[in-house]
Parts: sequence; structure tokens; C-alpha cells
Amino acid sequence: MVRPLTSLRAIFALFVFCAHLQFLESGSKEMKGIFQDFLAEGFLGVSFFFILSGFVMSLAYTDRLRNHGLPYKEYFIARLARLYPLHLLTLLLAVPYFILALTREGVFPNILILPVNLILLQSWFPAKSVYFALNAPSWSISNELFFYALFPLLLRIKKSRFLLLLFIMIIGLIAIALNIPGRLIHAMLYINPLVRLTDFMIGMALFNVYKKSKYIHLGNCRATALEIVAVSTLFLAYWHHNQAPLQYRYGCYYWIPMAGIILIFSFSQGYLSKILSHKMFVKAGNISFAFYLIHVQIISYYQTLSHKIHLPGNLYSHAVVLLLIAIVVAQVLHRYVEVPMNKKIKDLASGKVPGFPVWSKTLTEDKAIVSSSVKVD
Repeated sequence: MVRPLTSLRAIFALFVFCAHLQFLESGSKEMKGIFQDFLAEGFLGVSFFFILSGFVMSLAYTDRLRNHGLPYKEYFIARLARLYPLHLLTLLLAVPYFILALTREGVFPNILILPVNLILLQSWFPAKSVYFALNAPSWSISNELFFYALFPLLLRIKKSRFLLLLFIMIIGLIAIALNIPGRLIHAMLYINPLVRLTDFMIGMALFNVYKKSKYIHLGNCRATALEIVAVSTLFLAYWHHNQAPLQYRYGCYYWIPMAGIILIFSFSQGYLSKILSHKMFVKAGNISFAFYLIHVQIISYYQTLSHKIHLPGNLYSHAVVLLLIAIVVAQVLHRYVEVPMNKKIKDLASGKVPGFPVWSKTLTEDKAIVSSSVKVD
């Protein structure tokens, strides 16, 4: 397990949480300004997750898929076991609020929304009423499912051709971004799986850099200096984000800072890495997937409740309480749903449960395929 990267997942999940505290805009002028100028930019956390996913998937699976002949079916069962238990549960939890919201607005839901979300295809539809329906954050794992399906094929591409393809995708995206109509910017540049595949492939390219240089010993001081530079670069990009067009901030504006942080902290040699390797931060990283999938629902139900009754305290205190609730719920989901259901699915697939067919013969030999690296969102 690359502990610093696991811990960083918690930090960037917190960024995403802050971006969804939209009720702060209803507060004072100062509060509204803080949200719009800083907190709303927390959507950059999704770019981190996509790039990290490409890096971690390469770290965990490249050798197994290329050299050890891991069957695609077994690989995909393991990835579904990672995504689906929490996705299905949070999807069901979102249904009451979704129906309540639509009833209040006098709108009848599209009958296709549930099945499309169920099979994680919602991010392919360029309409908020589809990709943000039910449990809104699940649009990103719709993308992840696409990345997982394509990953074994991407591994077969020669490095030189892979890098050429990535370069063409990057240049093409930068070139067309400013020409996309305003109403489609969010759907096409932030949500669309084909566009966000670039982030994932950047993570795969980072892994090749890491593989060639992972045995270089930097020393604590030099490694710490590089970690500080990486963090400072992201901070400066974040602080000056208003100077960049929104089209670029949805992706390419943060590519270099994100890639730098992932690469530098993957070496785990500096003092910042040692801090992030503390078990408290690693545990926070382990529950970040559950936190990410449940936090919007907690905020949504809070907003419904606050419209009906007056809640004590100011909006800042409400945000803190919501954060604490989300952490507690995420811990429960991680411990009692995510981990046991992941194991249960793999046991069923490997024939360890009597009465069920054997789908996989080797999953039992590797109970945690990704445990050697970082759990992927």
C-alpha cells in the first residue's frame, strides 16, 4: 500500500465535499464570496481521483495482466466488487430524496433514469437530469467503470504509441475546449467519459515514470523539498484559478500539479509522506470512497430538513456537523458494507460459498488484488 497516496484521497474527497456546500451561498456576503471564490473549486478533487486511478490500476495490474495472464473476467469481477456494493446502496438511499424533490417541483422522473444509473451509464448522457440524477457523485464511477473496461486494452498499446495517443488527446482537448458551447461545457469537459479518459491515461503514463525511478533514493531533505514544491504548485494553481477559463479548470489546468503530487508522494521518502503515512490519515483514505458516495445525500437531506425547521447554529457550524456525520456514516458503510461485500462477491466468484458456481479460480489466490497499492475510486 502506498500510504501517502491513500491518505491524499481523504484530502481530495474533502475538497469535493466543500464544493457541494452550496447552501453557504445563502449566508452573508462574505460567506457567499468564500464559497464561490474558494470552496466551489473543490471539484478539482475529481481530476485527482481519475489520475490516481490510472496510476494505481497500472501499479496493481500491469504485471498481472501482461505477464501472468490474469483472465479479463476475473479482473473485471474484482473491479465490480469494488464499485457496486456501495453504488447500489447509495443509489437506493437516494431514491426517496429524488422522488421528493421531483414531486415538490411537479416533475415526473424519466423512467430510464433508474436503469441507466443502475448499470452506471449515466455519464454518457449530456444532461444534468440524467448524470446528476439520484446519487449525483456516482457519475464519476460511471466513468471509472469505462476506464476499467478499457484498461486491459490500453495496456496492450506500445509505450511509444500510447504516449503519442495521449499527446494527441491532450492537444486536441486543449484546442477544442474554448470552442465548446457554454451550455455543454460541464457535460462535455467535466463529465464525458471519453474526455476524462485523458486524466486516467495521464495516471498510466505517470506509472511508467514511477517504475523507472522508484529505486532512486532522494534522501529525506530533498524528498521533502520536492513534496513542498508539489503541494505549493497545486496551491498556487488553486489560488489563481480565476485567471484560467472554466473550460480548462475542469481538466487540463490541474493536470501538472496533480501529476506532480501523485508522482512525488508515490516515492514516500519525505517528511510530509511520513506524516501522511500515519494510520489515522490512512484510515481516512480507506473510507474516502464511502465518504465520496454518501456526502451529497447527507447534504441534500440536511437542506430539506432546514427548509422545514430552524436548525440552531450558523451555516459554518452546520457544515462542520455535516462533515462529521458524513465521516461517521462513511466509516459504518466502509466497515459493514464495502469491505464485507467486496469479500463476499470475490468468495462467490471463486466458489468458496457452497451452492454457487465457480466464476473464477484465482481470485482466492489474491484476496485483495489492489491491496499492494491504493484502493481505487
